[in-house]
Amino acid sequence: MIERLSAFLEQNPFLPTLTMRSSLTDTQENIFWTVEKIDAETRLNDFHTSIVEIARVYRSSELMEQVSSALGALSLDQRKKVENYGIFWGLPGNLNPHITLFYDSGVDREDQNKIFVSIQDLIGKIAVTPAFVFTAESLAIGQLGRAGNVEKIFYRFDRGG
Repeated sequence: MIERLSAFLEQNPFLPTLTMRSSLTDTQENIFWTVEKIDAETRLNDFHTSIVEIARVYRSSELMEQVSSALGALSLDQRKKVENYGIFWGLPGNLNPHITLFYDSGVDREDQNKIFVSIQDLIGKIAVTPAFVFTAESLAIGQLGRAGNVEKIFYRFDRGG
């Protein structure tokens, strides 16, 4: 897979510039800092589709826990995506670049000192840089964890290298 992706990236060296939203999104499940704007968004979607198609033949047949436990409740379309890709989100046509800042945001809890924390109060204390802009510097192959977050990076393709 590394050789195939290296060859693709040599011919398609696109790494986008992204602008983050000026506020956070709380779904009452997770808190996200979502990308508001992507330069050449159509190109990013095409780039993403190509990479997914190259990588999908190398994926593990073992499903992530949150996918296998939800199979019975998935729509036919979602089950087809699981069959083809192992997941049903973050796929071509469903790209949603973001940074997950907090899981289970709809549940207030005690902190490590056993002091009750209101998640809504906590959200108000998280500062984000308005319209923060950055350019991606690398593309990585990684292992996804329980919540779909990257837990381990196996290989990184750096810009220009």
